[in-house]
This record gives sequence, C-alpha cells and structure tokens, in this order.
Amino acid sequence: ANKKLQSQLSALRRDKSKLEGELREGGRQREALQGQLVKLAEGERSASEANAVLERRVEELEVVAAALRSERDAAVRRGKVKQEQLVESLRAQASLCAHMNALAARQEDAPPLHVPAIAPEARSAAVAPGEGAA
Repeated sequence: ANKKLQSQLSALRRDKSKLEGELREGGRQREALQGQLVKLAEGERSASEANAVLERRVEELEVVAAALRSERDAAVRRGKVKQEQLVESLRAQASLCAHMNALAARQEDAPPLHVPAIAPEARSAAVAPGEGAA
C-alpha cells in the first residue's frame, strides 16, 4: 500500500511539475502576446497620427490650388483685356493709315502709306479659357 501511495505521489509530482512548466510557458506566451498588442496599438496610433497629418496637408493643398486657380483666372482676364486693347490699337492704326492714304491719293506727288495687316490671332479678342495669357 505504501509503494502504491509513493507511486501515486510520484505521478502527482510529475503532473505538478508538468503543469507548472505549462503554466510558465503560458505566462511567456501571454507576455509575448501583450508585447505584440502594445506594438499594434503604437502602430495604430502612429498610423492615425500620420493620417491626420496627411488630411491637414490635403486641406492645405486644396487651399493653394484654389488660390492658383483664382490667380490663373485673373491672369486670363488681364490677358483678354490687353489683347482687346492691342486689337483696338491696331484697328485705329489701320483706320488712320487708310485715312492718310485717302488724303495722299488726292495729292499726286505723295506715295501711299503702308497699312499694317492685323494678324489673325490678334483679331480674336478672346483668349480660350485655360490658355493663360499673361
């Protein structure tokens, strides 16, 4: 009976030792998993911060793009005005030359004045949107 009890006690000690080893291994695995959770949380926080930075940068770039579009539109308008002024000036010069030629034609000894041609691109008083004349 004593041998049987010693055998059972020995078996229980082996089981206890085995369970303690499994418990230690489980504790190590738990610590490793907690470490991974901490790293994941840090990564998530970093990703969230990076995303916030990117969102702010996108907003800043949208403001800059709107300002550039406004500047471009203003430059196009200025270009149209300058082009219209140039066309009017050329028309006035052509009219003056035609008038001077008419006067000169009345005088037999004066050679006719040259009437400058208005280039086809100068005749168009409008600049197509987006072509940016400055």
